[in-house]
Amino acid sequence: MQNLINRQKGFTLIELLVVIVVIGILVALTLPNLFSAQERARDTEKKNDTRSVSLQLESYWNDNQTYPVDLSALDSYGYNAAEVNEELTYAPLQDDETACTAEPCVAYELIVPLENENDTDVDENGNYVVTSINRPSGAVAQ
Repeated sequence: MQNLINRQKGFTLIELLVVIVVIGILVALTLPNLFSAQERARDTEKKNDTRSVSLQLESYWNDNQTYPVDLSALDSYGYNAAEVNEELTYAPLQDDETACTAEPCVAYELIVPLENENDTDVDENGNYVVTSINRPSGAVAQ
């Protein structure tokens, strides 16, 4: 009887393989969630940076009654928008919704691509778009 008890102390090879397979399945199920969480975090940072640039542009508007032709004008406000996000696109607009190449610019769009295509804030191109609050009459804000 003592000999039978001594032989039953370890796990069989089958039991070990089953545990390894179960652990492998759990890892396979959780890794995609970890990667999408990183995408969502990067997207949140991009959206926050874009909103911050938008606030600086509105401050510029309050001081000058125009939006700048490019974001380097915000440097005088102690804010370097180019360092915030290199993927950020700034598009100043005229009254007729065409590109503004000289002041006065009456509106703008800030566009940044997002990684998470399931984000509720993306447009049909996968971009997050922030528009100025001072849209020309008849223009439709996105």
